[in-house]
Amino acid sequence: VCSSGDILAANQEKLVHVEMCHPSDRSRICHWHALRCTGSASLFFRQKGRMIVVMTKELKQIQVAAAVICKDDKIFATQRGYGEFKDGWEFPGGKIEAGESARQALVREIKEELNTDIIVGNFIGSVEYNYPQFHLSMQVFSVSVKHGSHELLEHEAARWLSPGELDSVAWLPADQYIVDHYLRREMTASKDK
Repeated sequence: VCSSGDILAANQEKLVHVEMCHPSDRSRICHWHALRCTGSASLFFRQKGRMIVVMTKELKQIQVAAAVICKDDKIFATQRGYGEFKDGWEFPGGKIEAGESARQALVREIKEELNTDIIVGNFIGSVEYNYPQFHLSMQVFSVSVKHGSHELLEHEAARWLSPGELDSVAWLPADQYIVDHYLRREMTASKDK
């Protein structure tokens, strides 16, 4: 089995998804997601003294903005009602369209998804996450509600979660990263004050 350290040559830096059959067992597949590597069509690996050429495919890039809406020491989480990740829990938001800033996209998406007008606050953090078919770049902001009642126009369900309830829903992986690396500690600290 090769590792990313075994890459020997490349032409151009790209985000790629790599699949390779194990030489002795073609049913075993090794995966590398979004390696920063050189090579537009193939990668070269060294395994047991041999050069192996592995074909790659470039991952589609998706840029999104997400809102962390807080009220009474709770955060607002939504459950997807459609698509490949149906039933997964996420922070509301969506794709950044051409010509939009992340903040502008967030205002538009929250209006479309929740019929709610917001004020975009501080930048919380960003996540780079590789799903099997695409690479997600997510910018996350704290948000306050100007007007609206969080009407679910696209989501299946929604919940206000306290710090102790953050693990009570099945977060999508990129959103789980935001919970683990940005929110859990901050929510617990503000609760203790």
